[in-house]
Amino acid sequence: GGGGVTVPLPPPRGGAPGRGEPPGPPSLGAPTPPKTNRGSYEAEPPPVQVAQLGAPPTVDSGLSPIQAEMEAYIERLDTALTRAERTQEGALTIMVRLSEARVSGFKVALQEIGMSPEEAQPPKGRVEPAIPFIVLPISEQNTPFALKIGQVRQNFGLMHRMRFIIEALPILKPTPDEVRFSSPFGFRFHPIHKIQRLHAGIDMAAPIGTPIRAAGSGVVLSAGWGGGYGNLIQIDHGNGLVTRYAHLSQMDVATGQPVSTGMAIGKMGTTGASTGSHLHFETRIHGAPTNPACFMLAGDRIRGRHTVPLTCDQRPVWRNLSKSDEEEDDDS
Repeated sequence: GGGGVTVPLPPPRGGAPGRGEPPGPPSLGAPTPPKTNRGSYEAEPPPVQVAQLGAPPTVDSGLSPIQAEMEAYIERLDTALTRAERTQEGALTIMVRLSEARVSGFKVALQEIGMSPEEAQPPKGRVEPAIPFIVLPISEQNTPFALKIGQVRQNFGLMHRMRFIIEALPILKPTPDEVRFSSPFGFRFHPIHKIQRLHAGIDMAAPIGTPIRAAGSGVVLSAGWGGGYGNLIQIDHGNGLVTRYAHLSQMDVATGQPVSTGMAIGKMGTTGASTGSHLHFETRIHGAPTNPACFMLAGDRIRGRHTVPLTCDQRPVWRNLSKSDEEEDDDS
């Protein structure tokens, strides 16, 4: 009718825009398939998958800068670890060799005086060492490295034990080198009584006032007048071993005083039954006199020196000892 309103219809799909409408963007609908000669629509065929036979495809093997840096670092670290392992093995081998040589030297010295490390006891106040224990993984406990560690620990313990034992033994010559060995240990014709008697020590002659030192560490058993011994100092070294220093002109220690090896204890003299200035030096095991030369020669061996021009004809005996029934020389 005359008063009606006209409503425009939408344009057909894919057609031109309707009159009076601004052109717009193309429709987002599905693409129109191409026409074939048959006048019908067909779908696009799928792509063909081709299988490759033979060698795999070539891949770029070049490392990135970060990867190259990491590879170089790992290589340097491996080289350093290998070098450290070799150095460690070398150092450990040297430690084994040196410790075994030291232990062997100590054992030989003890054998020369008739003592074994198993029988000897450290002096009073000396305790067994606290040897550090190195914990190794189970996988390495039977390796050559672990065995060397065990050898070093064992040798260290023996050295520590024998060091205190040897330190207490009277193996240091109690006089300076400039002395004359005037009378050895053994039977002799007594210079005063003119009879055959056992000379229970060694005489070392030098001027009055010559320094006398402790032949080993220990505790002063007595320091005073000793009859024919004159001024006499006795030192207890443990294991039943006592040293005597006789005919002194001066005594510089007191009973009960601890002394160390080489410590000055007095001065040489000619007190008591003496015919001239000298030191009469004795070593006694459980009261029985023993040749002091055996101890001093053992000390020379340990230090690699030769200061005693005497011999040890019979090694000291440490068990089942009793005092000799032979009358002793009082020019002691």
